[in-house]
Amino acid sequence: MTADLFTTGVANLQQGFNQSITTTSAVYAMSIYVKPNGHNYIQFNCSGAISLGYVNFDLSNGTVGTQSLWTGTIETLPNGWYRLKVITNTISATTALVSVFAVPASNSASGVSFAGDGVSGFYMWGAQLEL
Repeated sequence: MTADLFTTGVANLQQGFNQSITTTSAVYAMSIYVKPNGHNYIQFNCSGAISLGYVNFDLSNGTVGTQSLWTGTIETLPNGWYRLKVITNTISATTALVSVFAVPASNSASGVSFAGDGVSGFYMWGAQLEL
């Protein structure tokens, strides 16, 4: 009941949100609870200190799509919800930009831009990054 709705925009750009963090050299786990609302593909992505990997998730099939340098898992929950999780390592102690993007397919490239429809998206709750 406290989830937020993310809706894709109609401009051809990266469709998502991000948070700047300060990292240390360690293993990180990122996770978020999501429920599709017309959009089925989500990517965890990061730039900066954390290794430049990414993981795509397919919410229509409840599967992990393309992975690069990171390990992703998807857990199916009741009422159409999923818990998406990524494990990665940092490569230095500095500032990083952690991102969650809507992407056009489960095999999308890192940080791909696309034009959404201005209507579809996904519900999200409980985004977190843990050392």
